[in-house]
Amino acid sequence: MSLKSAAEPRNGRPWSLAFRLTAYYAFSAFGIVALATAAFCWPMIRNIDQEADQTLRDKIRLLQAILQVNAADEAAIHQEVNESWQAGQHTVVFIRVASPEGLIRAESPSMTSILPIRDFPPAALEWGRGSDFEVPGKQAFRVMSAAIQGGGFVHVALDRTAEQEQELLARFEEGLWYALAGSLIA
Repeated sequence: MSLKSAAEPRNGRPWSLAFRLTAYYAFSAFGIVALATAAFCWPMIRNIDQEADQTLRDKIRLLQAILQVNAADEAAIHQEVNESWQAGQHTVVFIRVASPEGLIRAESPSMTSILPIRDFPPAALEWGRGSDFEVPGKQAFRVMSAAIQGGGFVHVALDRTAEQEQELLARFEEGLWYALAGSLIA
């Protein structure tokens, strides 16, 4: 098969050089825009996860500070757990605090039924990134576990189901699809 026959359409008339260069330009421009789209989308998704992880770490640090000052102060622990769960807040954070014996000291309302202990990663003194967890057909969460010095653990979960960041991400992706379509048409 010669190079000449590959550049010819089925009816036997050769495609012009201008047509071939235009087609190469259009497909390469579309490829560049597609790569740029992916390059914009990936950091945005990563940033949303990092912000969620920072919120979870802040809650864990606050609870650890409360427990270090006075581990027997049940009122302060319950106050923090209940403040974090209030539905009027922008983001809803579920919290569970357990004693060294594994007994639940404080827990956000209905956390046991939505997020049982088995759904959390193992608690460690050094915690890193959170994990995504989805209750099938219901809610999506970003979860994190931390061990408490002296025993016990803290579970925190950020409800991502109704968060505005999901809507923001969806609008961003829609705009990028329009940009990709425009680059293909232009």
